[in-house]
Amino acid sequence: MLRIARPARRFGAFFFNDPMKRLAISLVLYNNDPAEVDRLLLSIRRSSLSADLFIVDNSSENHASQFDGLPHVRYCHTGKNLGYGAGHNLILRQTVASYSYHLVVNPDIYFEEHVLKRLVEHMDAHPQIGHMMPKILYPNGETQYLCKNLPRPWHLIARRILPGHWAERWNHSYEMRYADYDQPMEVPFLSGCFMLLRTSALRKIGFFDERYFLYFEDLDLTRRIARQYGCLYWPEVAVVHNHKNENYRNLALLRHLIQSGIRYFNRYGWRPFW
Repeated sequence: MLRIARPARRFGAFFFNDPMKRLAISLVLYNNDPAEVDRLLLSIRRSSLSADLFIVDNSSENHASQFDGLPHVRYCHTGKNLGYGAGHNLILRQTVASYSYHLVVNPDIYFEEHVLKRLVEHMDAHPQIGHMMPKILYPNGETQYLCKNLPRPWHLIARRILPGHWAERWNHSYEMRYADYDQPMEVPFLSGCFMLLRTSALRKIGFFDERYFLYFEDLDLTRRIARQYGCLYWPEVAVVHNHKNENYRNLALLRHLIQSGIRYFNRYGWRPFW
């Protein structure tokens, strides 16, 4: 049984009787830095496009007091770690019929006030787009290479076991570093840190596959969307991602990465390996 923070009603009770709204945002938390979360919330509150934010907190401790009194914010404390995709699905099942667009966002993201409005306006003008991602920057302003080709097993192994310059050769291909990151492009795999999704597409193809507890759920969803819609990288606007690559240092996260990778390649095929 889910424990819903104040006010003690399900998310959907607030919105299902309303006409179609523009944008819902889902945020899944698990023992995150409160300062990072506050910075993201400030970006959303300052946005020139109004949005409703739904927070699912998989942490053991209830953090409802951090969000008390914030307008357009609904908080749900699960009391256990459901996983990344399952946490977002908890929100999507209750909101996908009531909004035109849904933003899946990581807590370590922040952006300027015009970003959401411009992204949604571009999707309005291009109904064939099902999934869209802006340029993603490090805090120092450098571009993060998060437009990726579909991985092969060796791509993921080489990134971890080969010496630096050899790993970079594989990353050059996998992360599409040969492409112009200042130009819009259709991309096979857009990172899950900031996923602007058309809800009509989600109603057709479904939500995150909850068999991926963590990692690869964004790749799997992108592949399914791309069968019927465009998946667009659009660098006309940018967001900042304070990415830490924690799976390189955390053995538990590395285990989830390996498990999800095996599940992904079992589904989509191990060939070609290289």
